[in-house]
Amino acid sequence: MLSKYEIKKIFGAKLVLVMIIINLLFGVVYSYHDYIIHHNATQTDMTGDKVYQSCLGNYSQEKLDILQNYVAENWEVMEREGDSKDKRIYSKYSDLMAKAINISDVMQYRKTVSDNAGRLIESEKGYYKKLNKKIKKMYSPEVSLKIREGNVGDEITGFFIVTGPVDALSIIFLIVISFYIFLVEHKNGTFELIFSSFAGRGKIYINKVTAAMLMAVMVSILQTISTVLLLPLTGGMNELFDAVQSTALFAKSPYNINILELIIIVTLLRAIGYMVLESIFVFVSLFFKRNIIPMAINLLLGLGLYWIVYYGSGTYVTYSGVGIRRYAFHSIAKFLSPIELIRYAEGYLWSFKAVNIAGYPVTEITVAVCINVFIIFLLGILGYHVYLRRWR
Repeated sequence: MLSKYEIKKIFGAKLVLVMIIINLLFGVVYSYHDYIIHHNATQTDMTGDKVYQSCLGNYSQEKLDILQNYVAENWEVMEREGDSKDKRIYSKYSDLMAKAINISDVMQYRKTVSDNAGRLIESEKGYYKKLNKKIKKMYSPEVSLKIREGNVGDEITGFFIVTGPVDALSIIFLIVISFYIFLVEHKNGTFELIFSSFAGRGKIYINKVTAAMLMAVMVSILQTISTVLLLPLTGGMNELFDAVQSTALFAKSPYNINILELIIIVTLLRAIGYMVLESIFVFVSLFFKRNIIPMAINLLLGLGLYWIVYYGSGTYVTYSGVGIRRYAFHSIAKFLSPIELIRYAEGYLWSFKAVNIAGYPVTEITVAVCINVFIIFLLGILGYHVYLRRWR
């Protein structure tokens, strides 16, 4: 009941409602280019082209051959000047061929990895034997891959890793939430009244933290809704049920999930990341009576940490023009930082990566989730003792 009261108090604040609307609208506008402008710019009606339509659907080598033959026989169309219907049709065939080739590569890659792992199981011992058993188990199942006309799958998976401005707004929103849950007690003069409540200080703290965590989950859900809200307008709803391996980013993924399941997983991972950040913001708020200093500290921690991880996990260009990823920093950040769960959530699923823990191969996503969940509980326990001792 107290958690409901805290949530009601949060939504009763006009600033919170304004930030929810801004966050939702910003996400929608940010995804507009990918889902509408790009879709309309590349739209060419191919419903009357029987050859083209026959190549859609379940992948087969025969369909790939048809597409490759068409592209090879009509390549001179692209040599003509200006825009024309023939060029647009050729581009559609070329795009479809590229998708079919990607599917062919995925199937060959999975078979090669599975076969190699099977051979290594016989020759390796100890950890590497277990590792290859896990690899074979994950890559052996066949995935149903379809040749689709649209690009919605690639646009969704690509959009999830370029949401920096939306992430920043969400972090600021969580900082405001931490104020309305704890610091507002002093502003309204209700701190002493709360501590004399029959409900008990510990129970009050637990309900406040529960409300904060629920708001963090809501932020993740809100961000996902803003990302996919325009999807029905593109006519690409069918692609939600395609295997993630049908997209370029997930060509090497071992996980047997579809794009809709990927969206749900990314939402959950982001929720964990936001819960860690909210735990930090709440913990900082417990030490202060006024809102200016803790909000400044939380802004510095939240946005500063985001920038450090974003910069440290990115790439830089050498004098030779070669992009080099900062692997040393990224290898640490992807396990310990909640920022990576927020901005890089789907990256954990791109390929198979395992960590040797006591002689057993454990996937990176499992390690990252366990560490961040531990941080949430650790900060919650420490905050509990701080709140009971009235350190502010």
